[in-house]
Amino acid sequence: MKRQAPQPSPPLRSPGQRRPDLTREALLRAGERLFASGGLAGVTTDQLASSAGVNKAMIQYHFGGKDALYRAILLRILDPAVQRLRGLREPTSPPDQRLREFIRVFGSLHQTSPALSAMVLRELLSGGQHLDETVFSRFLEVFSILREILAQGTRTGIFRPVDPMQAHIGLIGSLVFFFASAPFRDR
Repeated sequence: MKRQAPQPSPPLRSPGQRRPDLTREALLRAGERLFASGGLAGVTTDQLASSAGVNKAMIQYHFGGKDALYRAILLRILDPAVQRLRGLREPTSPPDQRLREFIRVFGSLHQTSPALSAMVLRELLSGGQHLDETVFSRFLEVFSILREILAQGTRTGIFRPVDPMQAHIGLIGSLVFFFASAPFRDR
């Protein structure tokens, strides 16, 4: 079966209109959609510019290149979620409630940014080769927060002892796969 090419997003700005904020936003939206479907290596600057309705020089001007646009998209998606998850480090509520909140935050992240799941799967398959230290540190922090919740739950007897990596893969992997497979399930 032939894979359909992603459709361009409706432009955020009219041709000839100079609004750097709208140009930047158009590139972020187009990049998120295209990178989810083709990965970093599978998307050209021409495709990004065309989908955003801008000159491809704007990718360099606003982000410093395609790789930096990719990084900006991941950080734009991850940073608000990581900020919310950081609050779960404080043991103000029982570990089981914090775990439920962790799953809720992570699930809502994928609902508000459906491209993230596909981007994460592509990164996993590539060995994370497109993740610089800044982006990779966000993924490590998510793992660290989950590990802390599980450790406290084990210490207090609420959870049985589990390998944190296996728990992470089981929880996060299931959510990522669930959201990444939405187009297939919809079909």
